[in-house]
Amino acid sequence: MTTTLTPTDRAAAEIGDRAPGTYYYNPAGTFEVIAVHGPDEARILTGRTGALWAVTTRHLATGHIETHSRAWTTSDHAIPRGQQ
Repeated sequence: MTTTLTPTDRAAAEIGDRAPGTYYYNPAGTFEVIAVHGPDEARILTGRTGALWAVTTRHLATGHIETHSRAWTTSDHAIPRGQQ
């Protein structure tokens, strides 16, 4: 049996543990989540007409701020609050 996710559930799964103020790391570096955006903002900020969500992050080593819709994967790891 195949389970079909609603757009809201799919977006939540792809966003993963990212919420404003969250820190996470992956092979590309360590990031702070500045904002999570819903569909209307995501489409404007990413230029992708099908975007359901986007996150704005700051790379801690470089300070680079980026808005993207890359899904949370097994390579991403949240840093517990107080351990940033």
